[in-house]
Formats: sequence, C-alpha cells, structure tokens
Amino acid sequence: MLPILYSLTALCDTDSGAADVKDMLGNEIQNYTELRHGQKLLDRIWDLEQAVKAHKYTEVTYKTQQDHGRVTEKIKPVGIVLRDFYFYLVAYGAEEDSEKNSDPEDVFPVFYRVDKIQEYTVMEEYFCVPYAGRYEESEFRKRIPFVQSGALRKVEFQYVGKVLESVLDRLPSATVIQKDQDGYLIEAEAFGPRIERWLKGQGDNVKNLRVI
Repeated sequence: MLPILYSLTALCDTDSGAADVKDMLGNEIQNYTELRHGQKLLDRIWDLEQAVKAHKYTEVTYKTQQDHGRVTEKIKPVGIVLRDFYFYLVAYGAEEDSEKNSDPEDVFPVFYRVDKIQEYTVMEEYFCVPYAGRYEESEFRKRIPFVQSGALRKVEFQYVGKVLESVLDRLPSATVIQKDQDGYLIEAEAFGPRIERWLKGQGDNVKNLRVI
C-alpha cells in the first residue's frame, strides 16, 4: 500500500501540495491496522481473476471456518468481490448445471474467502457461466450484496425512514415501486436469507416486509 501512496503523492503539482497530502495521509498511515490473516493476496487474486475471465474450472483447497478442516472442491469461479474488509471468490459448484437443473432458481453461488484458500489449480477445462441466461454480470453482482449462500430471494417492503439512500446503496437491486405519504414501496433481490435479517435490523424504518 505504501508504494502506491508515495507514487500518488509524487504526482502533486507543487512541493507544498505534496507536503499537504503527506500530512493528510500521515495520521492514517500511522494508525492503520492490517487484517489479521497475514496473507499476501495479490498473486492469488490475479490468478483467480484470470480463471473467472477465461471461464475455467478451478480446484480449490479451502480452510473451513467451523472445524478448521480442509475441503477440496472443483468449482466454477464467476467473480471476486470485496465485502466487509475481505476478498471473496464467488463461484458455483462444478456439479451444478443450470441448463439441466430442474429448477434453475435453486442454483446459487457460494462465497470463498480468498485468504482462506490454501491451494488452487486453474484447470484447462471450460464451463458455461451459470447465470448467463438470467442476467448480465452487472445485474448478477447487484444480487450478491451479502456474502452468504442461498437461493435467490425477492422481497417487498415499505421504507418510512428519512434516508432512502441507505437502503438503495446497501441493496443495489432495489427498485422503488411506489412513493406516497406513508413512504416508499420497494422491491429487491439478493441471494441468501441475510437480506431479510438486514431489513429487520432497520427497526421501525422498514414495515410490511414479505417474500414474494
């Protein structure tokens, strides 16, 4: 991180400008606390991004959170996202084929924390993107604001709070269906049940929540 900051500082037009920027950054640099996993992730993220771009099956050995064991799986990597300080590899199981699955709505992504991937092999075998027939990539990413596996859930609720952006920014798939004196009627989609838990956590600002 530091070489990047120093390079950006060197682009300042004047010495006084550079001094001001260094002063602004100084406190943040001094008090910055790194994440505790201690992993160097740049090469790992690059390799996995190449697998995503090329649509290549990847075999990962992953450190499980519950029992600290190791699991090796063959997966279809479809993206890398940054959520709550951690990088996650978004993937589908290799055995899941949305074209053959009797109910494509039950096929959903799984999230692997990149720092917990202990070994990985990008294979020469290609796969079809599981969500390609349902959304474009931008629409798919709108539906993974929470790093939790689970079927796609569509909810409807009434927002009566004062800061509508707090909901729209947290739920990129959210759409305002109606506005009246009682607030906003909103629909949103996300994979996994955490969308409901988050909305319930908004207290009195959210009313009439239901799954549709």
